[in-house]
Amino acid sequence: KLVPPLGAELAPPPHGPGMSDTWFSGLTDIVIRPPRRAYELVDFGPRTFELEGRVYTRVDFKLTNDRGQLLECSHFLPKAEKGELLSSPPCVVYLHGNSSSRIEAYDVLAWLLPRDMSVFAFDFAGSGHSGGDYVSLGHYEQQDLRTVIEYLRENSAASAIGLWGRSMGASTACMYAAGDAGLAACVMDSPFSSFPQLAEDLVNSGPVRLPGFVTRWALQEVRKEVLAKAEFDLEELLPVEKAPRAVAPAMFAAGEDDAV
Repeated sequence: KLVPPLGAELAPPPHGPGMSDTWFSGLTDIVIRPPRRAYELVDFGPRTFELEGRVYTRVDFKLTNDRGQLLECSHFLPKAEKGELLSSPPCVVYLHGNSSSRIEAYDVLAWLLPRDMSVFAFDFAGSGHSGGDYVSLGHYEQQDLRTVIEYLRENSAASAIGLWGRSMGASTACMYAAGDAGLAACVMDSPFSSFPQLAEDLVNSGPVRLPGFVTRWALQEVRKEVLAKAEFDLEELLPVEKAPRAVAPAMFAAGEDDAV
């Protein structure tokens, strides 16, 4: 869920002037500034393509979120028999995982497009080619998702909207769905239920097992630095508390070998 694994990086803080601050900054970067997924637009292939004997098209464009950051977007649409776009097909908005990008949506195109659905994929702020310096594991990503859904609704670009998220994207979907009764359905692949619990689990799964009070102290220091740098509270990332307020049908999935 976090890249690189938080537990693998959390060794006891080094001694010496300034060294502890550097250690915490490194931990904070693991959380809010993981490596961006590198890709080129040509990796998407042709804008018009065939799948199971039908023709589809990809439309690339940008949206601006509430924080003034550009979101790179791709809308995959089926074409009608005469070559014109279908009017307002149901749309699945795909939400990528941490340290990933919209190119991840290619994993679901073959499942969704032949069923006369469109697929909308975008890079969250701080990920892929979108603007922004940090990711927030669902906090600001909910706002990015709201920007996309408002675009689809205001432009009558979808007769119904569903969400399909993985990892960070799944947790984002879970939290967003609590406030949007108009969603048709949600698929959530490997969401975390509580970030504080996830962080402790990752620390305990690492090669260096720390006493509980040390872990809690370290995470509180990271929390303070995240608040200062990215202006959100890690302890408010609690999809498990928001999920009961969602009304859309939802399917949750996790890998059998997923230890977190």
